[in-house]
Amino acid sequence: DRTAIVRIDTTNPSTTDDAPAGWSKAAVTVALTGGDGAGSGVATTTYEVDGGATQTGTTVGVAAPADHSNDGTHTITYRSTDGAGNVEADRTATVRIDTTAPSTTDDAPAAPSSDDVVVTLGPTDAASGVASTTYEVDGGATRTGTAVTVPAPADHSNDGDHTITYRSTDAAGNVEADRTATVQIDTIGPTVVVTSSP
Repeated sequence: DRTAIVRIDTTNPSTTDDAPAGWSKAAVTVALTGGDGAGSGVATTTYEVDGGATQTGTTVGVAAPADHSNDGTHTITYRSTDGAGNVEADRTATVRIDTTAPSTTDDAPAAPSSDDVVVTLGPTDAASGVASTTYEVDGGATRTGTAVTVPAPADHSNDGDHTITYRSTDAAGNVEADRTATVQIDTIGPTVVVTSSP
């Protein structure tokens, strides 16, 4: 007697990825892990990034150059083929790159004020979004928020120039370079000197 073993595999392989859920300010490497259960085993894994050329492999790099040229959302389309020729249906992973710091403006008045001044900070970020805005007044404690109050007490104790230093951070961790605004408080009215002519 002779025997022959026939192996049947009609089941497609299954591939997973470890793409991060959030935004990244650095290059991202995504690992593709193929499995085929008790079948014939994974023969190849192929992928494309943003619809580009098909490549073979299980490691996908998404760059984050300092010139911000790759900022945005990128789609990795991938699938595996097993030893029996079964091809997995396409799967996708999303990688979000943001290397650009947010930008914050202020509405500090140019003229001196005899009343309390509230300066509004306006942060914007086109990619991952603004996570927080922090500031200090005259080098004091760091506070979080977008409304900065510079008081003008009646005892004139806060008269003078005050510097607000501020910056915003986005959801990818990019921190804006410090910006400054100046607020002038003057609660002392002008002095009128009356002189009499001889």
